[in-house]
Amino acid sequence: MGKYLFALACGFSGCVAVIAQAILLREMLIVFRGNELSIAMVFFYCLTGTAAGSLLSAKHKDRLSATNAMRYPLIFATGLLPVIFLGIRFLRPIAATIPDTGLSLIIVPACSLALFVPLGILFGFQYACAGNIRTAYFSEASGYLIGGIIFTYLMLPMNNAVLMVLSVCLAIPIFLLLTQQLFIGRLTRLRTMAVAGIIVVMAGLFWGAKTIDSATLALSSFPGYRIIASHYSPYGHAVIAERNGELHAFSNGIPLASMPDENAVFSESFAYIPYLFQHHAKTVLVIGSAAPILPYLCREPIEKITYIENNFLAATTLAPAVPALITDARKFLSSTDSRFDLIYINLPYSTTAGLNRYYTEEFFRATKHSLNESGVIAFRAPGALVYLDSVMTNLNYSLWTAAHAIFSDVHIVAGQNNIFIASSPRCRRRSLLPDALSSLR
Repeated sequence: MGKYLFALACGFSGCVAVIAQAILLREMLIVFRGNELSIAMVFFYCLTGTAAGSLLSAKHKDRLSATNAMRYPLIFATGLLPVIFLGIRFLRPIAATIPDTGLSLIIVPACSLALFVPLGILFGFQYACAGNIRTAYFSEASGYLIGGIIFTYLMLPMNNAVLMVLSVCLAIPIFLLLTQQLFIGRLTRLRTMAVAGIIVVMAGLFWGAKTIDSATLALSSFPGYRIIASHYSPYGHAVIAERNGELHAFSNGIPLASMPDENAVFSESFAYIPYLFQHHAKTVLVIGSAAPILPYLCREPIEKITYIENNFLAATTLAPAVPALITDARKFLSSTDSRFDLIYINLPYSTTAGLNRYYTEEFFRATKHSLNESGVIAFRAPGALVYLDSVMTNLNYSLWTAAHAIFSDVHIVAGQNNIFIASSPRCRRRSLLPDALSSLR
């Protein structure tokens, strides 16, 4: 195989690899409820498999040609990728875990080992037969860059994970046919029929991709729910599901909100208690799911409510009364010139690094910059009616410390869910509270 032909093969292999890893990684985030441990597991096992594949092929380097080393891993990856994808989707029921209780840190890594290492081994075979390691790495890195662009701008808009997987599986045999003299060698009738059959089967599955996606999601990650809508975006995977007449919104498997609100008592408290501290508020910003608190805020003489949400489905399905800005809250706060009297951070608890970025000193500093002089921010944390264990205590203390580093006045309204209220020193709560209590309707 010539140098340029080998570079082309490595580039295509890198493109396929990064798209496959991106798809599988997003599925792992759903299974792990958005836990970043899944990121480490995907890359660790894929790289471990790559190293094992390189070692195995190096021992048989004399028997392997560069053409075979590039051809067979791509062919096997065509059949292996759908198996791994479905394996991840059904990892929760296979591991026999109870929904909403988390996954075993022993069972899941063991299952992931069986899923990801074989894929890494396939791509690892390509390195040992490279005539020039520098060419192989540079070409594969270029393929990774191209694959990232393709995934972001062409595959995410497909809005269907099954369709993404099928697209990758269909692209491989098409690429093999287009480069038949390089990878397949002499195009015999049997080889032609085999590759053409794969293309026909994959193309046929495209028609049922939406049904397959919804059915596998309902059976695996959301048992007992009926999938209403599923949306893939750069921010993650959003799902609207129905159960017992209630609509539920999820982001990467983490529950965001429901309609009707199953925790209406707390939602009312979370809407009104911060409002007591700033009951003359004219401009309000809600970051996260606005559906539980909007009905209460709309009763008050607020001139403008700005709603920031990166979950497209939750914004359009659960809170249609207020138009949402579909963007990242940190990005919005860093670019807006608007000032608000009251900011609600109504996001899930900071259980992952992705969520914790909204509870840091940097984020609180950005919210303070967007507040008026007497503005107030409010966010929530897990609490308890009787006793907080050490984990919850440390979590609440961490949130209080981060907020207090930016706001000199931080109050906690304790309960089953704690409400944090932070403000600048100029907020005159003592004189406002009596008037606020009488003004609420």
